[in-house]
Amino acid sequence: MRTYELMTIHRPEMAEADFRARVDEIGALLTAREATPSDTELWGKRRFAYEINHGNEGYYSVISFETDSADVLSDL
Repeated sequence: MRTYELMTIHRPEMAEADFRARVDEIGALLTAREATPSDTELWGKRRFAYEINHGNEGYYSVISFETDSADVLSDL
């Protein structure tokens, strides 16, 4: 099995509870696709180094997971 990391950035206007729920949904999706999530880091709301889609900040998370298939996220 190989180890991968998936970083996500969520909109800053979300409530923190909604952000955590979305990260949990991603973990469940990985599990459903036969990946094994090993660690989830919630970095919270951070400022971007530069503007992205007219935004300056967002909620960051990093999910580490193991899988045999590199295309576990290919159709998302």
